[in-house]
Amino acid sequence: MEINEKIVTYIASLSRLRIEESEIGPLSEELNGILGYMRTVNDSVDTEGVQENAADGLVNVMREDAVAVSFDRAELLENCPEHTDSTPVVPKTVD
Repeated sequence: MEINEKIVTYIASLSRLRIEESEIGPLSEELNGILGYMRTVNDSVDTEGVQENAADGLVNVMREDAVAVSFDRAELLENCPEHTDSTPVVPKTVD
């Protein structure tokens, strides 16, 4: 399918976009380029034997959480210009 100026105007009206007459030609070329790229991908990727819903059934594909102490609180507070016994003191940002 070739995207012509009539189709670009129709898409713009559906999208409620106001485009200038001078933009229609370049948009048509750009959309044709995108569709051409999609055709190339479609023709070059072999999906034979891949189910459409191949990702269905995945429950939890993330790793398990591992609880670990990464920094000592006292070491972190040493880098803060102001701090209480256990927390950094920061300037007020919201009234």
